[in-house]
Amino acid sequence: MSSPLHTQTRREAVNSIGGTLYQIWQSVLTWLTLAESELLYLEGAEDFDVVGPDRARAVQVRRTADPISLGSAKIIETIGNFWRLSQANAGTKLTFRYLTTSESTVEIGAPFGRDMRGIQFWEDCRKRGQGIDPIKNFLLQRIDLDKELRLFLESAEPEKINRTGTRLNTPLMGLALHSGLRKINANGTRKFK
Repeated sequence: MSSPLHTQTRREAVNSIGGTLYQIWQSVLTWLTLAESELLYLEGAEDFDVVGPDRARAVQVRRTADPISLGSAKIIETIGNFWRLSQANAGTKLTFRYLTTSESTVEIGAPFGRDMRGIQFWEDCRKRGQGIDPIKNFLLQRIDLDKELRLFLESAEPEKINRTGTRLNTPLMGLALHSGLRKINANGTRKFK
C-alpha cells in the first residue's frame, strides 16, 4: 500500500488556498451589499475595488495569523499604496480598507502609550479627525516609508493630513485598518473579534 510523500509543511499550498478563498468570500459579501450605483472590480487597484459615481473604496484582504502593528512592513507598504493610489486618482473621494484576520499588537517601545496598539490609535484618530501628530512622528521614523509621502508628512500640518481638498486628495486617515476579522457570519455580516 502506498502512502503520501513526506513534505515540507512550509511549502504546502493550504495557507495560500485559504487566503484565496477568504478573499473570494470577502468579495462575494461586498458584491451582495453593493448599492445600485456601485460596481465591483476584482483584482483592480487592490484585491477588490468598489466604485460609485462620487466615491471609490479599494480593499486589501489578508488571511494571516501573525500579529501586526502599525510598524509591520505590510502595513507601512499599505500606507504607501494608499498614498500612491490617492495621488493617481485625484478628484475621486477614495477610501482604502485593509481587512486582516491577524490580531493587532503593541509596537516595540510602545510609542503610542502603554498597551496602546498603533492600529487602534490610527483608527481612533481616523474617527475623531484629530490627534495625528504621534502617527506622523512614528511614520517619519520609518526608513521604508514611501518617499513622496515622507515629503508630504515632513511639511504638512495635522489638519492638512486629516482634511480633504489638499494635495492629498483624501485624508491619509481614509485608510481603515481592520484587524482581528475572523469570519463572515451566516447573516452575511463581517465579525470582528
